[in-house]
Order: sequence, then structure tokens, then C-alpha cells
Amino acid sequence: MCGLLQVGGSGVAYIDNSFGFVFQTTNHTYIGGHTWTHEIGHNHEATHNPAAGGVAPYRGWGEPTTGCFRTIMAYPSACGTGPCPRHNVLSDDIDTWTCSSTTYATGDSVHRNADRHNLSTSTIVAHYTVLNNSTYQTDYEIKDDQYVSHVANNNVGYYSTTNKFRLYSGASGEFRASNKVTLGRGFWARSGSSFKAHLHSCTALRPTVKSETIENNTYTKTDHLLDQFAVTIHPNPTSSSTVISLISEEETTSVTIDIYDLRGVFVSRIVDINKLSAGTNNFELEVNDLPDGIYYIKIASQRYASTKKLIVSK
Repeated sequence: MCGLLQVGGSGVAYIDNSFGFVFQTTNHTYIGGHTWTHEIGHNHEATHNPAAGGVAPYRGWGEPTTGCFRTIMAYPSACGTGPCPRHNVLSDDIDTWTCSSTTYATGDSVHRNADRHNLSTSTIVAHYTVLNNSTYQTDYEIKDDQYVSHVANNNVGYYSTTNKFRLYSGASGEFRASNKVTLGRGFWARSGSSFKAHLHSCTALRPTVKSETIENNTYTKTDHLLDQFAVTIHPNPTSSSTVISLISEEETTSVTIDIYDLRGVFVSRIVDINKLSAGTNNFELEVNDLPDGIYYIKIASQRYASTKKLIVSK
């Protein structure tokens, strides 16, 4: 699940019983007011108090007689009139909350947010499920003080012939995957923005120093659109040689192909050309002098960068 911190509003969540697909956003200035926890509650199908549209039995609760507190999912209307502070407690028909030395119930049989969370226990693990391959292609506008993160186990990227992924000045973001990060057509990180591409797994099984090499590529804080390469390496794994194929939609200038080892240390530059023709371009790589192991092949031009994994096994 990815998070987006935004300036406008306090937060919003998508409610769905397919827990791997739900999403919520929370304004960073509202984190201390339990808004993030509130939106996560919606992700798990917990609802507001009745006056705010909550549906029994998994709705929020507020102490209606004195207005001393409301639970995470409740709006001020749950308390009637007067002040109504939100506290870090989910409604249920078991627990209590104390205000001014008086103990009150935190809910009843039709106000049980906690039980909705408990019912989600068997499927909530899907929140931690990351897709193996993700290519994003819808419109994104990430503005000042906003942050976006997209991850995948193997390959992650952006490509669209009609839409844009735009980071404006003051915005920041990252893409992370273990095998390849592709920033293709439609991606635009404007001057003043901060974008990082990380090549390491979501479970941190691979050394993270590799990300330092990728972060310094030409697509950090660029101010133009990036072209799209289709890159294949075959055979992979290889014992003697392999062919790196670049398919470019248009003529591309200043193309390099570099090899890095698993720690992110530069090994050699195997291609350095001023112009790459449109269409398919093949480059043969001999690996006889490389020790067995995992390597990263980084392809870069003035407007594009991509990294793929190569396994050498003799």
C-alpha cells in the first residue's frame, strides 16, 4: 500500500473488501489528530458515527451526554453539542474511557469499530502484499509538500502516451524495485522537485547501497520528459555472453551502458555512443572475465535511465 501526503484537506480513504487495493491519503499536519488512523479504519470498512452516515454495527461512537470524548471513527456530531475531542480508541461494546474520573462505554452492540478490524484479520495481510511488477500510467500531479512512493518486488515504472506523472517544485517521490525501475514517456520531474529511484527489494534482502548509484542518475531533478526504451537481456542467466537489446521509439542521443556489481560498485562501461537509431539495437556483452554473481546493467541517455539485473553463472 502506498501513501500520499497532501496539503489540501485532512484525509480521505477508499473503502473496499479487497484489502490489497484500498488506498488512503492523510494531510501531514493532521497526523497527530488521529486522521491517519481514521482513514485506515475506513480501509478496513469501519464507518463514522450515525449522524455522519455510519452504518451499524461497525460505526463510531461519541459520549452523548457530556461530550467528553469521541472514538477514532466518529465526527463531533457523535457528542451532541459542545466540544468533543477525538481520542485514540476504537468503538466497541467491551472497553471504557474515563473523563474527569467518570468511566463511560466506548460503544455498544451497534457501535463496534474494533470488531470490524478484527474481522479483517485474515485478509489484512494483503496490505503488506507488493505486486511483482507494476507499470503506472494514469495522471499524477504531485505538488509542493506532497510525497508519493510506488514499489514492486521486481519491476516498477511509469509509461503513458497520453497522461503525465508530474512532480512540481517542492514535491518529492520515489520508485523502488529489486530488478528494474523504468521512467518512461510521460514522466516529468520538474526543477525543484526531488525524485529517487531505488534498486533494492521491498523486504530489504538486498544491500541498500545500490540506491546511491541510481539516485545520482540524470533523472533526479530533471526538467523535461523522458523517452522510453524497451530493454531485454538474453540469455539471462548467462555463462559466456549475452545480448542487450534496446528498442527505441525514436532516435536517441548520448547513450551509455554500464555494469555495476551487487554492491553498486562500478565495473565497466560497455557502450558509449553519441546516437542510437530508432528501432532495435543489439549489443553483445562477453562475461568471461566476470566472476559468478549478480550484476546490474544501467542504460542511460540524456533523457532516460533504466537498470536491469544480469546473472552470471558459469
